[in-house]
Amino acid sequence: MLISAATKLNHDLKDYGFKIVGTVHDSILGEFREEDKDWICEHIREVMLHPPILDEFGVTLEVPLDIDIGVGAWGTH
Repeated sequence: MLISAATKLNHDLKDYGFKIVGTVHDSILGEFREEDKDWICEHIREVMLHPPILDEFGVTLEVPLDIDIGVGAWGTH
């Protein structure tokens, strides 16, 4: 699910300067412009809560996904 979400985020946001710089376990680390923070974080939330692979394989989760988004230097949140 992480790779599906990362691929979707890269596709949707790369033209806006979003760059994935790594993944750690179930987290995606990215960089983007400060002025885009609000709308990019909202889009990340939407994609991470429902990665495209769920629809591609017709999967309905019994337990909803939950996420946390932190903005700032990695490791500070």
